Amino acid sequence: MSVTLQVPYRKYIAAAAASVFATSFRVIVATDLIVKVNGSVVTSGFTLSGLDSPAGVDVTFTTPMTGGEVIELQRSVSLTRATDYQQL
Repeated sequence: MSVTLQVPYRKYIAAAAASVFATSFRVIVATDLIVKVNGSVVTSGFTLSGLDSPAGVDVTFTTPMTGGEVIELQRSVSLTRATDYQQL
């Protein structure tokens, strides 16, 4: 069984009046996605649709872009080990 490679990062240069930007990777919960505009993390002013979809999510900004903004979408999940293996 093969595992599909997913690159958990997308970068866009916004066109004037653009408001929807898509990821090509799965995001399970909203807190797993970092959204940046011109290098600054934003935590409001947008909605997410398609959470937990294998096709990815859409990030829709409530105010359309003026054009030229750099939009970065990055999945960021904590890596934890739920089981503590003991040496025998």
